[in-house]
Amino acid sequence: MEMVSQGDSKDQMPNRDVLTRFLPDIDLFFLLQPDSAQSLRFWDARTIVSNGNKLFKRYMRVFRFDQISADFQVEMKDNNTVVEPWPTKPILEPGQKGSQEEFNLLLGSNHTCVERFVEWRRTR
Repeated sequence: MEMVSQGDSKDQMPNRDVLTRFLPDIDLFFLLQPDSAQSLRFWDARTIVSNGNKLFKRYMRVFRFDQISADFQVEMKDNNTVVEPWPTKPILEPGQKGSQEEFNLLLGSNHTCVERFVEWRRTR
């Protein structure tokens, strides 16, 4: 989540519309109280609906994937072959059958849903 704090303020705001669909019982007034249970639940859920690709592009730039590629003569695979790139990201779209259950399961887990796996291949 360090990439969220390094972005602009839009990156730090969760997708409120999607979150309120998944968390309809959240009273947005309680979000003004940062130590309320509803605020904490909303805060924990924000990464489930975040744009991981945008954050990962920033991560690659900050941590110099271009330099890693050059130094080790490797490149990032276009398509992972061992594990999914985003193994904990929700599969279902909001509103699809089972999406609420999937969201609840992810919210109750220890995953942030921004875990990204990278596979490399040699270039030489």
